[in-house]
Amino acid sequence: MKVRTIRSLAKVLLVGGLACVIGATMSVAGVSIPAFALSTYSVGDPTASATTVSWTDQHHAATDTSDPNYESFRHLSFSVNQTANLSHQGITIRWSGGVPTSAVQYAQNFMQVMQCWEDTPEQCQFGQPSQSMVDKSGFQVQSRNIEPGLDPAQANDLSPERILAENPDGTTTYAFPFLSVDGNSTFETGDLFSSATSNEVSAAPTASDGTGMLNFEVQTSLEAPHLGCGSDDGSGTPQPCYLIIVPRGSLDLNGQTPSESSGRINGSPLSLSAWKNRVVIPLNFAPVSQSCPIGQSEVRVVGSELAAKAVTSWQPILCNTGATYGYSRIGDDEARTQISGSDIGASRMALVSGPLDSSSPYAKMFDYAPVAQSAIVIAYNIDYSLYSSSSIFAQKNGTKVHDLKLNQRLVAKLLTQSYRDDAPGAGYGNPTVQANPRSLTVDPEFLSLNPEFQDFTRVAPQGLMVSFGNADTNKHVWQWIRANSQATAFLRGTPDSWGMKINPAYKDLGLADGEASVSFPKADLHTYSASSSVPGYGTLDMRPYFNSLDETATRALRADGNVKTAWDPFKLPAPGAYGAIAPQPVGQRFMLALTDLSSAYRYGLDVASLQGSAAGDFVEPTAQTISTAIENQVATDTNGVRQTNWTKAVTGAYPLAEVTYAAVNVCLSTATERTAYENFINYATTTGQTLGDDLGNLPYGYVPLSDSQRGVAQKALADIHTPANKAERCVMPVEPVTEVQQPFESIDISTGGTGHKKMFLRKPTYGEGATSDVIPVLPKILSAGGYILGIPMLLTGWLLLRRHRNQPGKK
Repeated sequence: MKVRTIRSLAKVLLVGGLACVIGATMSVAGVSIPAFALSTYSVGDPTASATTVSWTDQHHAATDTSDPNYESFRHLSFSVNQTANLSHQGITIRWSGGVPTSAVQYAQNFMQVMQCWEDTPEQCQFGQPSQSMVDKSGFQVQSRNIEPGLDPAQANDLSPERILAENPDGTTTYAFPFLSVDGNSTFETGDLFSSATSNEVSAAPTASDGTGMLNFEVQTSLEAPHLGCGSDDGSGTPQPCYLIIVPRGSLDLNGQTPSESSGRINGSPLSLSAWKNRVVIPLNFAPVSQSCPIGQSEVRVVGSELAAKAVTSWQPILCNTGATYGYSRIGDDEARTQISGSDIGASRMALVSGPLDSSSPYAKMFDYAPVAQSAIVIAYNIDYSLYSSSSIFAQKNGTKVHDLKLNQRLVAKLLTQSYRDDAPGAGYGNPTVQANPRSLTVDPEFLSLNPEFQDFTRVAPQGLMVSFGNADTNKHVWQWIRANSQATAFLRGTPDSWGMKINPAYKDLGLADGEASVSFPKADLHTYSASSSVPGYGTLDMRPYFNSLDETATRALRADGNVKTAWDPFKLPAPGAYGAIAPQPVGQRFMLALTDLSSAYRYGLDVASLQGSAAGDFVEPTAQTISTAIENQVATDTNGVRQTNWTKAVTGAYPLAEVTYAAVNVCLSTATERTAYENFINYATTTGQTLGDDLGNLPYGYVPLSDSQRGVAQKALADIHTPANKAERCVMPVEPVTEVQQPFESIDISTGGTGHKKMFLRKPTYGEGATSDVIPVLPKILSAGGYILGIPMLLTGWLLLRRHRNQPGKK
């Protein structure tokens, strides 16, 4: 054999052996290297489970041509962007081929949409509309009641089970009772769902071109137990449900032209003549509850809500590492403090948006690995509510707005209650606020950026909804605002170009100077009452805080700002109390929410283009603009952590792009804990970066990490595994981590970003000597095989090269 051939064989053995060994090592570490593509996903885009159904798919011409509304419905086609792996979220419904909704809303030609646990009227969540919607539609159009004279077909199907009441005049009132998934039937549907909690859409308009769009709130058994969607049906499969769309035309249920002068059609969509024209789309859900096997060790992780949806997706898959990762959402400062302290049982890893201050004696104890990137956004749910004289009235009235621009000063005005509608009593007793514009929609500065709002009616946002608490992301919002000189001047008291001034209650808070605030103060302490006989309401009644970024997004979708300004003299405790007003009706919604991009995606909300920092351009949060912003972040004093410099001019960079870091205290954590943190970070930065709506994926609204970020994470992992200069870094006295052993404990686990639930898990054993099986079986097999094959190959290749290195050309 030629030496050249032997050398070639030796090289092949060396390369193959090296590959096996590296693969084995990476298998032990849990590392995979998927290919990452820059996301181009937009809110409402089709997912893998998107579906399109035409009306004629479910209604055959041979049997339905006799329907009086056949010509109005036969061209209808409905698309739904997601029908599987559903949770509590928004889905986008689009339709085409319809007849434009009448100018008198909602007289004729509109869609009625509801969620049902089976395909019968009794099993549908419908019949609790707001009074404002009732006032806009015909008799019983938004009701479960049956009027025998309205629908001849239904008159033949009035069973005793549908008798609501026998009236004193000898007549009978009929209605469709609601049958819950547990088998209970009731006419008192208000005990189960109300206008504030039901996801029914009483009327959705069709535009002049025959198209329409609706963001529909999908509810699970957690939000609507009576529907049971997503709960275990006994077979281990999540309970499916149905999306039902009932198109309404221009004729009454008897096939005749409406007799009302307004032209409004009459009758419930549940009545037979309307119900038979429904379109039914199955909805499949992700399991409502996911839990790790009882008995696994628990790994506590704390941190920012910004990472909550990603962690919730990763948690069930991470169960396979042999540990249960419980995530508790707390503020960034609180999280950094917790992992720095010596409290027994405290987490030693936190997910945060920024590092511990470099001057802290604990700062050197931490390693930082980027695990997720997303953005803080201003999401909105706005309908065109136009004066009839508007040039775009026929084309757009009642349809959704998809373009909104906001600059720093406008956001500052919203956050400081400087519009009259955002202060109690429209600024009563506050001459500065009383001289300001009524709302954002009539602010000349806003209209100069958004000219289509010139013809809007008196609809107005219920403020800018924000969450309660301290967070790095809140500070970043203020830093972005303060990077604009006009916004900073406004916060200090300088009027804008049209004479609008800051609400004096905020002028002396120093929002423009010093350390940026980590919260959004509600400083106007005025109260207002329209009558001396009732107490006044204040800021927190009309512009309350919300529990989370997820809730602000949910409220925007529902068009419900929890505005409690309606006095109810019968509300307990006596002599009464303020109650919440009804949600804004479809066609007149104007909701703004400060939230994260993942929540905006989840609930199908549009997001505003924000004015960039020094560059001054208006930028929408996309994968490209978020990546551009993060690529241009500047290094901090903390190794591996970068932050936005809002004074740096970068065109096409979304200003509120955010990176979430896993901060690990390598000094106070045990070897067992560090191994668990390594497994978490490994998964989060590799397989967990695949975008998708399956469990284990990176939810839409996040942007996959770049190669350089994953490189930073791998360096951090190496140090977490074997901390460098540990004696020098761990300068603070560290007591041994011990814990009194008890069989079980109650812990908090994430429930999809909307809250926490209690779960009983066996307590872990801590300490350097503790052992746990944290490497799954398959990686063990792969790693063993890699070493068994790789090491002999390396040795054989090395020996062949050594033996023949001085024999060039020998046979």
